[in-house]
Amino acid sequence: MFPVGLLRCNCVIIAHPSSRTAIVVDPGGDLPRIRSVLQELGVQPTQVVHTHAHIDHLGASAAVAALGEHSEALGGQGALLGLHRGDAWLWDNVRLQAESFGMETPVTLPITHWIEHHERLPLAQTHLQVLHTPGHTPGSCCFLLAREGEPPLVLSGDTIFNGSVGRTDLWGGDRERLVQSISDNLLCLDEASQVIPGHGPPTTIGREVRFNPYLERHHPRAQG
Repeated sequence: MFPVGLLRCNCVIIAHPSSRTAIVVDPGGDLPRIRSVLQELGVQPTQVVHTHAHIDHLGASAAVAALGEHSEALGGQGALLGLHRGDAWLWDNVRLQAESFGMETPVTLPITHWIEHHERLPLAQTHLQVLHTPGHTPGSCCFLLAREGEPPLVLSGDTIFNGSVGRTDLWGGDRERLVQSISDNLLCLDEASQVIPGHGPPTTIGREVRFNPYLERHHPRAQG
């Protein structure tokens, strides 16, 4: 995990060294650094997936996908670009997003895989499980990685942060839907689950259950 781009989105690389493959989550910018980390790990991306389609999470997506062109697992094709269909309209309007924030419009490519709730995104002998968590945007998703002998890892995008939740005053935001998504999909997970949010420092499910002021009225454990 490392922050990228002007808005410091947390880009995450889930690597499987023995197969030399990786899934890249939210490559929001800083292509040289992402490429350098992939090279250091000795892997190539087979999938580039997005927790949602806000501009700060997709700035280097096209370029990172192209890095997978030499992957044997892809037969010479670029890495798959994954997004939930609920955010297709945001992806298609990236130029308007850029203009709204005074940013340069990034190069984008068509989405090649529409991810779905509870889908498993394969990576060698493991996978990322998709959790559709609308609220920050209609197509917002989290990704769950089970780890043998370790607590699960949750990539929460802008759905939940350390001590906060995603804003809902942008395009397609819905506060009630956001809190319901968190309650239904995240707060039910093991409290030891590690959480890497879309911005800022990591946290755990247990910490957010107990101390996140935006959630204290929405889960019984938060009262303890």
